[in-house]
Amino acid sequence: MTTNQLLYKSVLDILRKDLRGEAVSVAEFNALLPVVSHEYFSQQYAKFQQTQKITDSLAPFIATATVTLTAGVGNLPADYLHLIGKPTYTSGSTTYGVDVVTRLELAERLTDAITQPTATYPVAVVGASTINVYPTTITSISVTYLKDPATPKLDYYVTDATNVRTFLAAAATHTVASGETYP
Repeated sequence: MTTNQLLYKSVLDILRKDLRGEAVSVAEFNALLPVVSHEYFSQQYAKFQQTQKITDSLAPFIATATVTLTAGVGNLPADYLHLIGKPTYTSGSTTYGVDVVTRLELAERLTDAITQPTATYPVAVVGASTINVYPTTITSISVTYLKDPATPKLDYYVTDATNVRTFLAAAATHTVASGETYP
């Protein structure tokens, strides 16, 4: 797995610089990393599920969540980007798929006695941050979605006596001790 530290060292290697002559400082690298990361994610997202390799590259961003519904309306997860597949809901020991429809199709289904949503054949409309499920008696659904990537950052601290930089793993924290500096 490629870490931000390995990526940073690769950039320095490509630029033919070592730790004594950094062509790109960590601060500059951290300024560029979100831009490059977002661009790469956007390219892969645009091709999502075209090939297994592309789908696998986005696997860390696939998540599943339970959405609690009040009167048929629920808030999508804060990191929600794109719905993958059908939402589901479980009643007793049976799991039902929830058809995702457009607002126009929902209006047609709600007025047609044959295609009206039922507990066996529910429908949903996805908004920017909410999902509306019909019939409104359903109290929760499970959604699988592509989540928005977090902003990447190469994080580190410096041991003052040796001036050695120690890079932190993703999401790791470090309490700065006496004799250490955190940028």
